[in-house]
Amino acid sequence: MLRRSISLSVLLATLLTGLSGCAMFEPKSDEEAVTQRAQGWVDALLEQDYAAAYEFTSPGFKTRESARKYTKRYAGSGMWTKGAVEKVSCEVETCDVTVRIHYLIKPSNLTASMPLTESWLKVDGQWWLYHKK
Repeated sequence: MLRRSISLSVLLATLLTGLSGCAMFEPKSDEEAVTQRAQGWVDALLEQDYAAAYEFTSPGFKTRESARKYTKRYAGSGMWTKGAVEKVSCEVETCDVTVRIHYLIKPSNLTASMPLTESWLKVDGQWWLYHKK
């Protein structure tokens, strides 16, 4: 009887663990997916990895602007000290993302922050940073 109750306990624990693990494979909401991608883009800029940041841009944008030119667009990110997604608001195929950027003002070494709002769009099931020009 003891062996049967232990086996039943192990079986029940395994089932509960398996069911809770299924939640890890559920598709993310648009807001969650965009938040993750937008934070990845900000993190790349914080590291001054412009090539990685460029990879978050939409396929259409990449046909108009090279990765080299993109570096100039965010040259000021070298003064950024941190950045975090604050707000994501999505409609069907677009999201507006507000990121709070903290930066250092030289030579006084003062810090400040500002919101940066960018648009993201869904192309073939993937979210991309959208630049009008």
